[in-house]
Amino acid sequence: PPTVEITSPADGAEFNAGDAIEITADASDADGSISSVVFYNGTEVLGTVTAAPYTYTIDNATEGTYSLTCVAFDNSGDSAVSEVVNVTVKGEPSLLDKYGVPTADPLPSTTGGKNEFKKIVSEGTGAPSISAIRVDLQWDLSQKTIWYFGIDTEDGKPNWHVNLTNITHTFGDANPGCTISGSEIAGFDGEYYVTMDGDNMVWVEKSGKYALIFQR
Repeated sequence: PPTVEITSPADGAEFNAGDAIEITADASDADGSISSVVFYNGTEVLGTVTAAPYTYTIDNATEGTYSLTCVAFDNSGDSAVSEVVNVTVKGEPSLLDKYGVPTADPLPSTTGGKNEFKKIVSEGTGAPSISAIRVDLQWDLSQKTIWYFGIDTEDGKPNWHVNLTNITHTFGDANPGCTISGSEIAGFDGEYYVTMDGDNMVWVEKSGKYALIFQR
């Protein structure tokens, strides 16, 4: 009779959504030849391979747990089933996880030439569209004070210049964040966690729906 085993991926392997999972099997028959190897996820047939190398690729894998097996058939019609290999495909990380917010440390100062950003871009869904051409945020950790926070807009909406200096914030504490209200910028009012990502400042809406990236 034939023998078959899955040689990759390893049992317990993890992948990210969208990855390709290449399944490789080693099949042989001591007194004949292998006619086909059938690949399964649970009871679902993924595909059949009739010649070595015995591989099958799951393209653009979706989130979930996969129970992978192979069945090898030989030229006499005998068959063998491999041991189950379980793998996990993880979904896209949330924006909260991606940017590691809330952070344990206060927000570093953005004074001393670190206060200017050129534009604001967004990730996620439901983010406001802010046509910023210049953002000036002068945060002083030693004084726990925002000396100035303003946005110059490209389209003049709601104004060519929006002064936001008096926002409510906890930049100087663990889990730094802020609350925007009365900004008159459509969709901007809300609660955010705030962190630095390299030279950029990132505001993540507290439910994780979207992030605003202040880019230098």
